[in-house]
Amino acid sequence: MKCCEFMKTKWGKVVKIAAFVLLLILVYGAGFNKGGYTTSYEESYYGVVGSSYDDYYDYSEGENKVMSESSISYDYYYDEMPSPGESAVDVSQIDFTDAMIIKNGSLTMRVDSTNESVSAISDLAKSLGGYVSYSSTYENYDGSMAGSVEFRVPADKFDDAMTGVKGMADVIDAESVDAQDVTEEYIDLEARLENKKALEAQYLEVLNSATNVTDILSVYSYLESVRSEIDSLEGQMQYYENQSSYSTITVYLSENITITTPAKDWRPVEVFKEAVSGWIVFLQEIVNFVIVVVVYLWIVPVVWVVVKIVRKMRKGRR
Repeated sequence: MKCCEFMKTKWGKVVKIAAFVLLLILVYGAGFNKGGYTTSYEESYYGVVGSSYDDYYDYSEGENKVMSESSISYDYYYDEMPSPGESAVDVSQIDFTDAMIIKNGSLTMRVDSTNESVSAISDLAKSLGGYVSYSSTYENYDGSMAGSVEFRVPADKFDDAMTGVKGMADVIDAESVDAQDVTEEYIDLEARLENKKALEAQYLEVLNSATNVTDILSVYSYLESVRSEIDSLEGQMQYYENQSSYSTITVYLSENITITTPAKDWRPVEVFKEAVSGWIVFLQEIVNFVIVVVVYLWIVPVVWVVVKIVRKMRKGRR
């Protein structure tokens, strides 16, 4: 009985303490949220999804009172993909009619003169409103010249440029044309840029409303990050604009190799001289052979004498 009374007393104290702690938590939570709010910015893969803030003012006392630093909180969310219908850019206002195509070409051909063709291609590019971005020439082991030219022309002059270059060739060994549609990528970059600029504007509003150094530095850090992303997106868009507005054509040049066999005239004197020269060489080879034989011939009698001595010694032993 004493044990049961002790347990009841013990558990009763525990329950009372737990209830008291829970009450403190509820009271503290209610007091912490009184008159306050949370400023939130949601940023998706395409930029801002939504935001809500009241310029850091507390309206609980009926007047615009700047909130203290301790009551301000920042919640930034970075999602991988936006939820349907939450994009800050109105897609219906984007013009999809102008496709952005990056078109490039390549030609490998043989010409009469590489240097003249390089000059002609340069003139052609200039006449079409383009320019030569790279050119080089070199000499082959057989004395012929070869080289390559890379030039750019306005996209609407691409076909004219290809036709003009092919007209300079004697033989076209290879031809290729590559067209890449980057319209979707460009529209995606454009939408992301608009969202980043919207987010930048929101950060500027918050920055103008901040009243202490901590808040200013915090928002300014996010503002610098967004501006860096804006610069990156603008750079990518400029690259696509440049690549699609101008087409690149690369031409590989080599010269036609003409092999000529010179006609041989009959020259009996030269033939006689060559025959005499050959006969002299033949006699020289014979003399050389005799000299070698004479030099090594002494070995034969020496070997013969040694063999005779060995045989006599064997007979004497028997």
